[in-house]
Amino acid sequence: MRCRSEAANTSAKSSRVSAVSRTHSPISASVVGSSFIFVDSDVDEYVRDLDEFLRLLAPGGMLVTSNLFLGQHLPSGHPWLAAGAQYRRRILDDRRLRTAFLPDGKAISVRIRER
Repeated sequence: MRCRSEAANTSAKSSRVSAVSRTHSPISASVVGSSFIFVDSDVDEYVRDLDEFLRLLAPGGMLVTSNLFLGQHLPSGHPWLAAGAQYRRRILDDRRLRTAFLPDGKAISVRIRER
């Protein structure tokens, strides 16, 4: 999984951007509370990692996921087809997120603030 995290400081002159790249290892606690996470990885990892994305994402933060509509480029029966469908369903059904799909195959999910 590749995860990019960005958190803005309240000062207009100061901001912090963290980039994290990992494969099957824990993500640093320093990116918890991220305002932006971009995911570009193997689609079969997305379902497994969604809870981790949500743990890292601050309320009001944005999760952008790529490669969600690869079915037009993959042979029938490819394992990513089922994994992509399962991930799309989870980000649509999760009450913590508001999700929209873009024509280029990305999804934008915003984590709503808990009441």
